[in-house]
Amino acid sequence: MKRCLIVVLLSLVCTAVAGAKSSPSVRIASAAPLTIVGTSFAPRERLRLVVRFDGMRKVRTLRASATGRFTAAFAGQEVEDRCSLAASVTRASGRTVAAKLPAPLCPMPLAP
Repeated sequence: MKRCLIVVLLSLVCTAVAGAKSSPSVRIASAAPLTIVGTSFAPRERLRLVVRFDGMRKVRTLRASATGRFTAAFAGQEVEDRCSLAASVTRASGRTVAAKLPAPLCPMPLAP
């Protein structure tokens, strides 16, 4: 009886872990050429990507793959001021997922 209960509990835990879905994420894969990568979106979800850098704003509408991934490369675009680089993706639901370079890579400005 005890063995049967353990087997049932283990199967429930394994099912819960297998069914868990990670939340969507966006990351800046490269600054030269500028490349943005997204994962864990809904399959074939329509997305609006907005990238800001060096005082510019680039917008693209794209669709996630069947596995919920996308890669957006901006050919010929190199980022001069990497601390100004930020990317956000608006999902079909209206929710936004954002990416930004980690703070240690962007030093505090010098005081005048």
